[in-house]
Amino acid sequence: MPGFFRLLSADCQSCPIGSLNVVTSAVTEFEDRLTDVSGLVVNDTVIVRGLLLKNGFTGCGSISPFPPQFVAAKVRRQTP
Repeated sequence: MPGFFRLLSADCQSCPIGSLNVVTSAVTEFEDRLTDVSGLVVNDTVIVRGLLLKNGFTGCGSISPFPPQFVAAKVRRQTP
């Protein structure tokens, strides 16, 4: 997500991060007629539920080569 920041409040109230890795697995549940990520197209907006892991992210002001990782339990395409 270059140029797009999400706030991560794991270590402080407003830690901007430049990217967030989202991964799926065989147990990820897809909704809205999606069977897997191949059903998504560029610029689709999705709602993802799951577990956020720090993955080496150490908080505000630090530089980490590892962005936080989000393990998706459920993925749903948001309809306009």
